[in-house]
Amino acid sequence: LLIISICANAQQQYPDSLKQALKTATTDSARFVLSRELALFYNEGKRDSALYYSDIALTIARQNNLLLDVVDALDGKGYVLFHMGKLSQSLQCFLEAVRLAEDPKNENKTFFKKPKEEARKHRLLALASIHHVWGHLMGSINVDEQIFHYRQTEKIASEIGNTDMLAFVNMNLGSVYLKKEKYDTALVMEQNAERMFTQSGYNRYLGFVYEDLGEIYLFKKEDRKALEYFHKAIGISKSENNLAGVNYAYNLLSNYYLKEQNRDSSIYYARKGMEGFRAMGTVDLSKGYSLMYKSYQLINNPDSVLKYQELALIALDSAYVKDVKSLTALQKSSFAEQQRLVELEQEKVQLQNRIRNYAMLGTLTVFLLVGIILFRNNQQKQKAKQKIEQAYSDLKSTQSQLIQSEKMASLGELTAGIAHEIQNPLNFVNNFSEVNTELIKEIQDERRKTQDKRDEKLEDELLQDIVQNQEKINHHGKRASDIVKGMLQHSRSSSGVKEPTDI
Repeated sequence: LLIISICANAQQQYPDSLKQALKTATTDSARFVLSRELALFYNEGKRDSALYYSDIALTIARQNNLLLDVVDALDGKGYVLFHMGKLSQSLQCFLEAVRLAEDPKNENKTFFKKPKEEARKHRLLALASIHHVWGHLMGSINVDEQIFHYRQTEKIASEIGNTDMLAFVNMNLGSVYLKKEKYDTALVMEQNAERMFTQSGYNRYLGFVYEDLGEIYLFKKEDRKALEYFHKAIGISKSENNLAGVNYAYNLLSNYYLKEQNRDSSIYYARKGMEGFRAMGTVDLSKGYSLMYKSYQLINNPDSVLKYQELALIALDSAYVKDVKSLTALQKSSFAEQQRLVELEQEKVQLQNRIRNYAMLGTLTVFLLVGIILFRNNQQKQKAKQKIEQAYSDLKSTQSQLIQSEKMASLGELTAGIAHEIQNPLNFVNNFSEVNTELIKEIQDERRKTQDKRDEKLEDELLQDIVQNQEKINHHGKRASDIVKGMLQHSRSSSGVKEPTDI
């Protein structure tokens, strides 16, 4: 009793000392560390408090633009929100965190500067942690997605050699396979987790491992081992201030004694679990109420049975409504994220050339037509082949028409520019023609004069000017002709095949 009292007092003093240190801290780095430590202390107990301190840490990290610390705070906040049933908000935390953690540029954007390789490992560990908790979240709607994120965590943790994270992966994969009733696989996973946690000395979540091991041994009809692990779970979870672990173990013991028709033990542990979850601020007590009314059925106490049965139904109904809302919001958020990724991809596609888009669309259409024809006409291969060839031929014709249409469309857009280009040489032709007309009149006037008044030198100069002007008229006439020829060549339908020509 003295030891239990000392431990309880020490557990109470620890958060009080952290809170006092937070009040008197003078630097943002100290406030960030203390806030995260308090959030971690409360995340398996008073989750409202865990969320409060996670928000403080997140605010400090954002104000200092330390994005890797933002990742750490978002990871913790997302974990708490998940356990509070706020699934959509939890997902938003993970989506932001994973984008920041995947960027190597953020490795040293933290209060805790490290050498290059250490900084890389620190960032990858943060990324592994996000995938790990994201796996918990995906377990609400898609087990395959849950396993995917756990495997991502395992891959990263193996790369950086982090044993604790590998222990978490084994623990949670073991839980997944336990639910799938693959007990041998689950047993191997949980034994791996137990060994890794024990070797590293990190025992905060060892109670969850013991609970899963107890359930596995129950299914294997080894009740003595199962009870031993349930009690070990309670002991280690109490010593680590993991209230959730303690209360889950109480429920497991109550359920065990209920099946054994041991009414007193069943009621005792069910009540302990309810009291513990209520102290954590957990709203959903349906499991505890259900265990209570079933336990009172053993002693034929109809008043208590009715009381707890009604409470269980109310709690289940409330939890159901809450779960439906949370899952709906989560699915909407997941869809919105997928839609955002699709829109980004579409923006990239829109930057490509139109003709290339048509070609790609044509190719996809061919594949689609081929797939449909093969699927629907598997028993008529020859006929299907003919249809595919015809479809391919039609598609090539359509593709050529599309390309020609695109050419004509671009020709229409260029008409104004081409008209301007043609007008310039025509202006030169007209101007020099008018000048030549005037020069010819001057020569004619000069020649009408008598021989002694004629200026032959002037006539030669005028004739030379006429020649030069005529060359310019010829040059600009050819220029206009070339423009017209280029335009006609652009608009002409052509296969683009090179052919030999007699030059």
